[in-house]
Amino acid sequence: SPLSSKVHKEGQQKIMISRLSTRTVLIAAAAFAGARATEIGKPHSAVIPLTTKNFDDYLADPANGLWLLKFYAPWCGHCKSLAPVLDKVAPHLAGKMAVGKIDCTVEKSLCKKFNVRGYPTVKYYRDGTFEDYHLGRDA
Repeated sequence: SPLSSKVHKEGQQKIMISRLSTRTVLIAAAAFAGARATEIGKPHSAVIPLTTKNFDDYLADPANGLWLLKFYAPWCGHCKSLAPVLDKVAPHLAGKMAVGKIDCTVEKSLCKKFNVRGYPTVKYYRDGTFEDYHLGRDA
């Protein structure tokens, strides 16, 4: 009947739209993942947000063997003061030192692993070794 045919077509359209949406999301996710993957292997010219999921991959990247890591909390005044300074110097350090930031309010397991007890905590990383930064933290 025309009515059942119309309902059937509308049902097909909904399924097609649903499939299109899923397909679009998958393509967008793949493009995003590809964009992140292209950052590996190239010197970084911006501060890189590091997470539990990407931390090991970024630090293992041979194009960025030396890192300055800032463990911070978004509400921390000293952290807020340091952020624009790191953003400004990161392009000048590209190819020499990468700069990463770890939000300890989100990445609690990473901050616990590195004994972060105050903010900002700054560490260096090179060749599998983490070292504490013991000098001043004034911006």
